[in-house]
Amino acid sequence: MAESATERRLRPAWVFAALGVLLVLAVVTSPDAPANDEKSVLSSYDREIWGARGIYDALNLMGRTAKRRLSPMRQPLDSAGVYVVLDPPMPLSARETAALLDAVRRGGGLIISAPEGGFAAESLGVERGDYELHPLEPATDTLFGSAELRRQHSESGRRRLANVFSGSSDDSAITFHQFLVPPTREDSDSVRTIPSDSVTLLAVHTDSVDKPVILGRTLGQGRMVIIADPDFLRNVVLRRGDAAVLMVRLIEWADRGRATPVIFDEYHHGHGRHSDMVGTVADALNDNPYGRGVLQAATAALILLLALSVRPIAPVARTVVERRSPLEHVGALSRAYERIGATRLAARRLVRGLRRRHPLGATGALTDDGYLALIRERAPALKEDAALLARAIREPLPAGEFVSAGAAIDNIERTLTS
Repeated sequence: MAESATERRLRPAWVFAALGVLLVLAVVTSPDAPANDEKSVLSSYDREIWGARGIYDALNLMGRTAKRRLSPMRQPLDSAGVYVVLDPPMPLSARETAALLDAVRRGGGLIISAPEGGFAAESLGVERGDYELHPLEPATDTLFGSAELRRQHSESGRRRLANVFSGSSDDSAITFHQFLVPPTREDSDSVRTIPSDSVTLLAVHTDSVDKPVILGRTLGQGRMVIIADPDFLRNVVLRRGDAAVLMVRLIEWADRGRATPVIFDEYHHGHGRHSDMVGTVADALNDNPYGRGVLQAATAALILLLALSVRPIAPVARTVVERRSPLEHVGALSRAYERIGATRLAARRLVRGLRRRHPLGATGALTDDGYLALIRERAPALKEDAALLARAIREPLPAGEFVSAGAAIDNIERTLTS
């Protein structure tokens, strides 16, 4: 029996080849990681001038425990720590934002750069305002404002630090170009206001109004610090010293002086297992029930495919029986009879056919000679034809006479039919 097209396509060679092609297509067509602007990378791994390795090393030198988180924040987080999320190029999802805020409610700390709208801004209660081209000067009456920092310097140091904040000299270190604003509402009738429980930790003076740059909020048992412009944490600025003092004080405010570990989020800066496709697929297959179900189904399918493809003994070739058509069968028999001169067998086959078509009331016990004798009795005109056939079934005939036997059969057929 011939193999069907479906069976051919389900052979192991075809199936594994198709799986290989699908894997190659997935690798080729998978989207690249988002390209980061060089200046926007505030990663604690980055030692370049725009990176944030300086504050990470400074905290370790000060005796604080600084760690890095290289995995997503989908699971409940430990509340014994201050999480630092600095302007990541990959935004946090709604689930991760909820996990962060839940850790703060349970007593953790959070230092995060304000997003530019979206659900995260709604959760934090503020968002980042428009970028200002000119540097914004810190106000003097805020908790971590310029007045508190300037008390540590002499008169010349105060002049230098004022230039640092204003960005009016080449020694510019700390400059702010954005401040915090209430989140944008979709309803035009709603009033945009900053949450009333917010504490202004640092403000800037612009347009005769103080605008918050860094806000602190108490959420449940923990605290969070929201920064509008985190550029003061870059290595090129932090080495001046004043920005490091400001960051340490922000950590202490969020931590309530408990000296818990400071955890830098590096997963959303492109580090960790998500940076390669294999790791992402492995996490998806292992970390949720749907993925584990797919993995089990694929494993079962591979086991079934292996069981069907491997045979303990060599397969036996199938026996294919091909039958000729009636015309091909007659032609083959005639050639075979002619080759061996089987005129008697051919004559008996002709007489048997004649008997089936014209039995003349004869029983099956009557011999062929008896049947031919019956023809001679009932049709005397066929006496010679019946005698020729009787001789043909008893003895071999030359080719010419055998042709005459065929003519005798035709003559008897016409006579009996008429």
